[in-house]
Amino acid sequence: MIRAFLVALVGCTLLASGCASRDSAVSMLEVKQAEQRAQDAQRKQAFDAAAAKARAGDAAAQRQLGEYYATGRGTQIDPAKALHWYGAAAAQGDVEAEYRLGLLHDFGVGTPKDAHAAAQWLQRAAQGGHVKAQRSLAEMFDDGRGVPKDPSAATHWYHEAAKLGDLDSQKALAARYALGRGSPVNAAEAVVWYRAAAQQGDAQAQYDLALSYEMGIGVRPDVFEAERWYRQAADQGLLSAQFSLGTLYVRGGALHRDPIEAYKWLYLAAQAGYPGARRAIQQLERELSRRDIEDAEQLAAEWTKKYMKERGVVTGDAAQRSTP
Repeated sequence: MIRAFLVALVGCTLLASGCASRDSAVSMLEVKQAEQRAQDAQRKQAFDAAAAKARAGDAAAQRQLGEYYATGRGTQIDPAKALHWYGAAAAQGDVEAEYRLGLLHDFGVGTPKDAHAAAQWLQRAAQGGHVKAQRSLAEMFDDGRGVPKDPSAATHWYHEAAKLGDLDSQKALAARYALGRGSPVNAAEAVVWYRAAAQQGDAQAQYDLALSYEMGIGVRPDVFEAERWYRQAADQGLLSAQFSLGTLYVRGGALHRDPIEAYKWLYLAAQAGYPGARRAIQQLERELSRRDIEDAEQLAAEWTKKYMKERGVVTGDAAQRSTP
């Protein structure tokens, strides 16, 4: 009798718990639905306000209305209407609308693809100082798409965008000066733009700047600057920088020779299959003790753990602990 009572009691408790969980889930769903309705109402209100101003001739509102139709925010997506309102704003000199209109023509959204019309609108936006339009126009001159192929004009527009801090344009400009594309070869000018991109944290530009310092191309040789920029790129996981940094520590010279640090970086590059890294390690092993090699591999493991953690990758014991 008592046993039957206990079984019934447990059953009721579990049932109540299940009901409570279900009620909680329903409540959460209702809250989310209410939040979504409020958000939709706010977007519709913003759309209506922009539409009223746009019809009254406000250029900024016309551009905003074009964006609403392009993205479906506050209304249904309608590429043709997006094109219309971007066009209305662009006709009044709104630079952002000119850029957006150029993209619609370029990709054929709301209108047939028309690279020539795209280039015309992008050029207007570029002349108005729109950095993305400047880069896009440079690419069109580079490819001869919508405009006659003109490497010099491409270099000009890459330069304009690079001056405004556009990373991709800085990298493109550095490569053009290094290779003599669209301008005479100018290693010093290439270094200027490698540095600009490197200072924005681009790993490849950091590597290229380091290589310039190591080889003395476009700048006075400086092994310490080479080490600094190789390390920044290597710490971002760029294999070529890890290999170059390792070989820098092998050679020594003005820079203190450090076989263990060299082994660490070469080991990291070798683990990822970088060409030549395994052979370089084998040569280093001839002068290192077993303890030295273990220390270097431990340093590499610690670097990898930090690198993965900074990128939100769960590894090792932490991954096992998180496994249900």
